[in-house]
Amino acid sequence: MKSQLVTVVGVAFVAAACGSPTLPIDSSLALETETTASGARPSVRVRPEARDGGSRNKREEEPEGGSTWHLVADGERVTMLLEVDGTGLWLTPTSKGQVEGFASTASTAWWRVTLPTGRLRFRVNRVGGVIAGRFVSGDTAAPFGPAWRGHVTGWQQEFFEETRARSFRLETALGELVSLRVDADDTGRTRVGQWKEVGSLAKGWLAEGPQLDLTVSEWDGERLSFETPEAPPRKCTGLVDGRALSGSCTRGAEVVAFTGERTELLGYGLLPKTAAQRQAWQAQTRAVLQLLVMDKNPAPRSVSAEAIGPPLSPFPTLGCFPGRDDAVASWPANYLRQEYTLKASYPVARGTAWHVRTAQGWLLLPQSAPPPGGFPAIVAANGHGMSAVSVIDPNDAMGWYGETFARRGYVVFALHVSHRPLGDRARLYTDVLGGDQPERGNGPHPAIRADDMDSDWEETGERVADVMRAREFLASLPFVDGSRVAVTGLSMGGELATWAGALDPRLAASIPAGYSPDSEVLRISGNHPCFKWQHGDVHEYVSTVDLLALIAPRPLLIETGARDPVFSTLAPPFSGDLQVARGARLAYGADAEQFVHYLHPDDHRFRAGDADCDGVVLGVTEPIERGPTAADPFTWQRSADTRPVAASVFEWLTGGRSLK
Repeated sequence: MKSQLVTVVGVAFVAAACGSPTLPIDSSLALETETTASGARPSVRVRPEARDGGSRNKREEEPEGGSTWHLVADGERVTMLLEVDGTGLWLTPTSKGQVEGFASTASTAWWRVTLPTGRLRFRVNRVGGVIAGRFVSGDTAAPFGPAWRGHVTGWQQEFFEETRARSFRLETALGELVSLRVDADDTGRTRVGQWKEVGSLAKGWLAEGPQLDLTVSEWDGERLSFETPEAPPRKCTGLVDGRALSGSCTRGAEVVAFTGERTELLGYGLLPKTAAQRQAWQAQTRAVLQLLVMDKNPAPRSVSAEAIGPPLSPFPTLGCFPGRDDAVASWPANYLRQEYTLKASYPVARGTAWHVRTAQGWLLLPQSAPPPGGFPAIVAANGHGMSAVSVIDPNDAMGWYGETFARRGYVVFALHVSHRPLGDRARLYTDVLGGDQPERGNGPHPAIRADDMDSDWEETGERVADVMRAREFLASLPFVDGSRVAVTGLSMGGELATWAGALDPRLAASIPAGYSPDSEVLRISGNHPCFKWQHGDVHEYVSTVDLLALIAPRPLLIETGARDPVFSTLAPPFSGDLQVARGARLAYGADAEQFVHYLHPDDHRFRAGDADCDGVVLGVTEPIERGPTAADPFTWQRSADTRPVAASVFEWLTGGRSLK
């Protein structure tokens, strides 16, 4: 294999303008387009097909009326009330304006707003009932460019009334912060719900509680009645008004009012779907998320890979250390490592300019002969405060997980994952000024934008794009099986493995470690805020469960440490992960064998499941109890009892799952 490596690095590349070797890469992921009918507003509105995959799959015509849009414009909440003729009201907490000239196609929309302080003009992209774009101040239509400084995102209320799968963020009169989810089938006879106190006004996330399955007696998209399984139970009723829900709960002699708002608009729901329904939901949801975080995921104009320096030997392995369980002594480091820069040129400023995005990392190449069809491969992403070098260092207590795949015969691309420079994200956070591990090459990663404008991408989307380019690079290598490229990562890298698996269906498998938090708990937990969006609320659209559902039916293994307190204060701290895994498992349905929740006896770490330093083999294990029973609705969320699934993560990846 050594001579083959030299051939690939030294001969099979084409010369770049700077004289360094580069490799052209195929970037062939087709953009998914919306599947619902929409466009300029006619005298009769065509009702879009149901987003729940078919509960109301007949198109109906109904008299045209106005529409309501819930927007965020430069961080300010706005309600836009439109009439049939494209005029309407623009309502913010502090002002009122007039809308005129609203018009739309299936993929764009535009309008004007007159406020006491002046006029605004809007141009946005659209996927189904969601929009994202910019606005400019002034009476004249300035050419698109630096003057268009404002950002707007949002959604159309009528579009998201097409499904009974709803989520709400509630606050009770007692200061409880609650996540409420409900769902019903087309007949309305099957009704389900979940209630979870995610925190409180007084204690924040320290008041996180268990997930409660509800007995729902009424839910028609407007009126809601349910009962919790507590003793004594809460008996609650509520009424939906647009994006708002209000009502009260009676518990014994106590009556407690609640108010709340719609969240997780793209949610998978609480009822099973057929494979076709799941696929339709995934296509629409993926397209919306690509609009919101990747400026619609434009195809790069050019993509290349450049080798930096010669191939190097592995770092010397100094020994085993607690927490490493990959039988390191039994698998020699028979690979070479080489640093690479991946460059992709993306259209920005509505295609009037181009930005060259640079992603760096380390390629690990096994020195054995490739198997028939080529080596499997994996993109390995680092966590906060780490780097790609951490991920390939066998002596790094947190980051050895990339290196161990190379020992097992995988081609590995360890990707530097860091944060934007301060100027590209100061609105959200002001730390990590020098990048995550600059001494190992992982400094700040500039945003994808024009030189004189800010970005239409979110940081999450830029990281996903880096994984996409790394996957394409691996698939382009002649000794790699392009159909067997997976992604993994720990903590922030686990978050990226989740998002990348969700938005790039070409990835064969995903292994996020130390990242499966309850989204509503995460929102108030005080964890690092780089998961947030500059131009909207991520959790207004999706939860962690929904991202995991986008990966189905591809193999997915999420890792949770039984002692990991990073994302939950529950006792035990893995309870929230059990709840998330339960929701993700629903999306797998008949493909449940492809989903594993690996609950291991460690804290915030990646585990392989093979022999540890003492030769003890625990294997890959998953919880035995996966949901409530009629007799006991709570115990499953506290149980650490597990059963074996596979001898190791590597065996699971090669299809060796062996349930006992």
